[in-house]
Amino acid sequence: MGFIERRNGRYRARYRDPLGRQLSETFSRKLDAERFLREVQVDIERGRWLDPSGAQLTLQSWSGEFLSLARRLSPTTQQTYRRDLDKYILPRFGAYRIGRLPTDEIEKWLMDEIEAGIASSSVHRHYRTFRRVLQVAVQKEKILANPFDRVEPPHVPSREMVFLS
Repeated sequence: MGFIERRNGRYRARYRDPLGRQLSETFSRKLDAERFLREVQVDIERGRWLDPSGAQLTLQSWSGEFLSLARRLSPTTQQTYRRDLDKYILPRFGAYRIGRLPTDEIEKWLMDEIEAGIASSSVHRHYRTFRRVLQVAVQKEKILANPFDRVEPPHVPSREMVFLS
């Protein structure tokens, strides 16, 4: 397990990750430090522990890693991902840490795009691109959950099909 030490009126919880590296977290109350150590130990034993430094990556830096992982996709898909990231997603969210993306801010961004007159099908494509970037972060164990699981996708009105006679 880990141990707790008192330093300058605060409590530092120290523990070792599955690779043996020593990590720590600081708390103002001893009870919080003890609870944290118990939760970390359970996560490690269940195989659900994630390195907290992975969630500290900015979306800007993670998108670069994501695009390098997307090399097996078709060139047009890669170009679409790169264009959507560079033009629509990163200007608004590039400085955010991937572990701290607020769902309400994402929903606001989607509504702002619709209000700006961007076609709803394009807004939905931006939604899918952003969701995929974060889904790969979940798969690569950078973050625990995708914030887009709690975001309602924008509505794309269906058009009536026209048949030639």
